[in-house]
Amino acid sequence: MIPFDPIPGLPDQRVTVWEYPKPGRTYVAGADFGYGIGRDSDAVVILDVSSKPPRQVAEMHGQWGESLDEPLVKMLRWYNDAYLVGEHQVGGPIMARMHRVHGYPHMYREQREDTLGKPMAPRYGYARRYDDITLRNFRRAIMDRKVILRSTILIEQMRQLNWYSPSNNDAHHNDDDLLRMRLPINDAGRRPSPDLVMAACYAWHASAVRPADEPEPKLKYTPGNPMNLSERQLLELDK
Repeated sequence: MIPFDPIPGLPDQRVTVWEYPKPGRTYVAGADFGYGIGRDSDAVVILDVSSKPPRQVAEMHGQWGESLDEPLVKMLRWYNDAYLVGEHQVGGPIMARMHRVHGYPHMYREQREDTLGKPMAPRYGYARRYDDITLRNFRRAIMDRKVILRSTILIEQMRQLNWYSPSNNDAHHNDDDLLRMRLPINDAGRRPSPDLVMAACYAWHASAVRPADEPEPKLKYTPGNPMNLSERQLLELDK
């Protein structure tokens, strides 16, 4: 049973669950956010990283737009407070609202080097870069069979991806760093966004950057001995 209902009035919302959350399991999520209009959709991929190799357990795909914060928080909490890496450009304000309104803290944030130590809020989400490392790492994980995917829609997006030169300059086709990826135009005459692919990239990145569990704090002082002195030192004081 999905722990929430689709938001009324918004079409094309899909939540697919292959495995229900289990106590004691660790989950991570990746999210690619859309504006909720046109060809852009929201996409969320959730992985169980307690399994070896990690495997996909759930997926959200559709047009929630600015209303995604509530169902996404519920989904992440359902999966044992899954750690989220989300795309920053569109999703930054949504993730900020997830923290401010819903109190959800388990999200990736970036702090620029030039703002360290300054009273400035960290930037929510992962800012996609030129020749992005998340895509390269996920591609290698697929090649090495280090992750198990369940979504046929995600896998079909991966199969259809192709590289192109945004400048349409033939000289750039031999320069990998200048190429971009895209999906082919569909039957409706539109070029869909590879949103599920990017969500999977961010989920795989989340498995690497998720904060480790904090170790049990060491006792600074011996119980019953507030000065933390040895027996020999205590005997010396008694003399």
